[in-house]
Amino acid sequence: MVKSKRLFHTVLTMYLMPTAIITAFCLIGLYTNGFAFRFNDKINAMDAALKSDPNKSKCLGRYQDFEQPLSDQCKAPATPELAKVLLLGDSHANHLSPFLKYMAKEKNYSFDEYTLNACLALFDLNYGGNEYQFTHCRKRNDLVKALLKNRYDYVILAGSWPAIGNQFIFSESRKKMTDNVEMAQLVGNALSHTIKYITALGAKVILVEDLPGTGHVIFSCSIKQALFNKPENCIAQVPKNIWFDQILANLPPNSQYSKIGLRGLLCRQNLCQIDIDGIPLYRDSSHLNNTGSEMLAKKYQQQFGNFFTIP
Repeated sequence: MVKSKRLFHTVLTMYLMPTAIITAFCLIGLYTNGFAFRFNDKINAMDAALKSDPNKSKCLGRYQDFEQPLSDQCKAPATPELAKVLLLGDSHANHLSPFLKYMAKEKNYSFDEYTLNACLALFDLNYGGNEYQFTHCRKRNDLVKALLKNRYDYVILAGSWPAIGNQFIFSESRKKMTDNVEMAQLVGNALSHTIKYITALGAKVILVEDLPGTGHVIFSCSIKQALFNKPENCIAQVPKNIWFDQILANLPPNSQYSKIGLRGLLCRQNLCQIDIDGIPLYRDSSHLNNTGSEMLAKKYQQQFGNFFTIP
């Protein structure tokens, strides 16, 4: 009997009670979002921004899903619908989706997103890290051509536009390009062809400049600065993509498109902020978080107005 009591006491104190305490601790942490009450509202807002995902609707497709049609969750209809907007591009287009939806919603425009990871909407161009990728990307862009027959009023081209030394461009003979002059010619021809194809269907083309990213600065710099009270330098040094700017400058004079510049919202020359009022804009070194994308939309609108007013 005494041994049984000792055994019960041992099990209770050494196993059951610690297990119950640890379980309760974990559950409290789970339901309080990691004991968020430990921090002030500003820290919690920073943390919430970092965790916000612009791809929460799962509109950014993967290569193996390239044949998937435009899904219902990637459509934002408006009632009454005044105009139809379509977003095309890669993950750098996808992270601008909250930014662009904000603008479209204000105008009561419908908004569709059809994006594919690492695939720019440049028709008839072999673009990808290898043959598998550029083959699927090219097939996806053939599907985009069919989608465009739905008669959109605005088609937005966005993405991680090629820079000098790009490793994602292949020739028609399927060889990786290394000559920057030849690559610029291929990209320029593909972009010109894409713009002409879209405008021939009656849509206005809006080309959105890529954002600078965080360079060598960690994307969570501002929250680390606030948590540890350290004088971190949260300004990124990121050069402009002059190579792609030159491609745009060399497009045929009759190319009908409007360019939306976003770099000026964050950068002065090569020095770029990665937060607004301490709230992190990015969720990694190159992609905006959902909160940051919406904050940029509000900042753009305050400075320049809604770009859908372009005649």
